[in-house]
Amino acid sequence: NSKNYFISGNILFSFKKKSQKLIKKNEFCVLYAVTQKNINNIQFFGCEMYYEFLDNLEFLNNIAYDRSIKIFVKLHPSVMNNEFSLSKIYTNLNFVKDKINLILKKIDITCSFSSTVIEDSLNMKIPVILLDRWKRYRHTKSQTFPFKEDYPIMYANDKKQFLSALDFTKKIKYFNFEQCIYTSHYFENIKKSISKII
Repeated sequence: NSKNYFISGNILFSFKKKSQKLIKKNEFCVLYAVTQKNINNIQFFGCEMYYEFLDNLEFLNNIAYDRSIKIFVKLHPSVMNNEFSLSKIYTNLNFVKDKINLILKKIDITCSFSSTVIEDSLNMKIPVILLDRWKRYRHTKSQTFPFKEDYPIMYANDKKQFLSALDFTKKIKYFNFEQCIYTSHYFENIKKSISKII
């Protein structure tokens, strides 16, 4: 109920405008940015529970096999020690440990439930699928199925919607990233925010 506040938007994820990333024609690559953390008996709103995480790996493993899509999995640092075991079970997925800025150079679309990698992707001009198969949380504003707009964030909660989002991303020529990211340098964003406060 506080009246003494200022809505600044996110001033951390910002950069100078650059050209949109074009999708590679020969191979379509997906990044699954995991939000499952090393917590027990607690269900955080924006985090995958362990059973959701494992079920999503099975879901994506089957899609990678059926559709011959390269899917990279970036585990949350708190569960990174499970990478070797998981790679033996989900053999169609590519588990990666590289820094996120290096991984994003290799992919065409990011899939996540809720992660800061969503913002990283959008700032690299990479579209995002919010995968919420249990229909319990939407990380941010997104377009819903059927996908028709040039908004770069799509919300999917089943296989049909997920595959449709992948196909839509391949088909659309340009997404309008300016609707959901800062296009000016972060110095300018901070300067505007501070000048409104003082």
